[in-house]
Amino acid sequence: MAVFFTFALTAGSLKEQSTMSRLSIKHREQKGIGYEKGYSSGDLFLAPIWRHDFLPFANLRFHVMNDGRFAFNGGLGLRCPMTDSCIFGLNGFYDYRSADDLSPSQIGVGFEALTDLFDIRLNGYVPFSDDTFFKRYPAYIHGQTASYKEEASAALPVVNGELGVPFFERCNAFFLYAAAGPYYLFQRRTHGFSLGGSWGGEARLSATLSKILQVECAVTYDKIFQTTVQGMLALRMPLGPRNLGRQGANDVLCSLITQPIVRHEIIPIQDPERNMPLLNPLTGKPAHFVIVNKVQDLKRAEVESKEGDILYVDYNDGDLYSGTLTLKPKQILHSSALPFISGGSGFLASSPNQFPHIESVIFADNTQAAGFNIKNVTFKGKNVVLAFSEIENVVVTDAQADVSFTAQNSVFNSGLDLKIHDEATMTAQMIHCRAKGSACFECFDQASCDVR
Repeated sequence: MAVFFTFALTAGSLKEQSTMSRLSIKHREQKGIGYEKGYSSGDLFLAPIWRHDFLPFANLRFHVMNDGRFAFNGGLGLRCPMTDSCIFGLNGFYDYRSADDLSPSQIGVGFEALTDLFDIRLNGYVPFSDDTFFKRYPAYIHGQTASYKEEASAALPVVNGELGVPFFERCNAFFLYAAAGPYYLFQRRTHGFSLGGSWGGEARLSATLSKILQVECAVTYDKIFQTTVQGMLALRMPLGPRNLGRQGANDVLCSLITQPIVRHEIIPIQDPERNMPLLNPLTGKPAHFVIVNKVQDLKRAEVESKEGDILYVDYNDGDLYSGTLTLKPKQILHSSALPFISGGSGFLASSPNQFPHIESVIFADNTQAAGFNIKNVTFKGKNVVLAFSEIENVVVTDAQADVSFTAQNSVFNSGLDLKIHDEATMTAQMIHCRAKGSACFECFDQASCDVR
């Protein structure tokens, strides 16, 4: 931009000017690139009345979207004649947009070459500050599976170019203008989402009546936002001294050096969402649930469930689930008293702190349970985890059994609470656990106990 100032200051050509400022009121209807609603705008173009050939200017635009959100553009620029019919210009803008989940800002720079026969425009936009958003919703069970929704939003960097062709003289009572060009939405990644990364094209056709009223139709297409078709209606008014003649005041509306800055006004935001399966923390595969909400369902769940299933047990008004439940390897026994969390998502407890009562549970290899009142617990496998439960009688029967009491268990009985038989080994990690009644652990025969 300094080059333009240097050239302009040495040009030496002076001329009288009428007003060089104007106000435009416009409305654009239907969605566009990266926004879903139309908007209304006030566009203020301010330039000094002076005798130099070059023209510095300020451009302020305020937009109110149809959904009540708003956006703003504020920029400075310089236009400098190279010849009588060719003008080069540079501009820089700060843009802001208020959206549902984020409120990004961006810096935009533009270059333009304006002539009597054609116009060339190049613009680039780089968002910053509050320009990404991510949200993961709680999971929900549907049938025997569970899933959760994730949302991401990001403001996309863009470059675009345009070649415009005027029909008739710009200051005619009827003026027609057509323009078209490509744009590119740069790729961004956030929380596993890939956004942007698409070429697109846009075209527009506008007609201006009496230099005051402008009607425009614009069409865009890219693989992200698909086809958009917009209509725009604008009313343009010169700003200047009242004693200026009508023709002199209107020159600002059609002069080559005071043509509107053409650029993308609204920061494009892509906001995809996706449904993800809730994973079983033991298998890493999509979780398969067996729902137990009646006393008689417990045995059915044992028969119908498979290795790696999750048995989700309801409180059932505190009624005792009688009989013995034998878990299969890699099964999880989880109650409605506790939230179920896996991989950063999960679902809330349906009956918080109301622990279902089960008469007896036998644990196999790599099994887990949480949130129960269990009268009799038998461990017959390795890597067993029992947490947030109240247990009366605990027996470890198999050799090489490995049990972890990982969090906030209550073990109580009038007799011995943990009985380790035969050649079994046990590592009991007692973290915030309570023991009532008598000694917690007793090892028989060749058993080995490591209590921490």
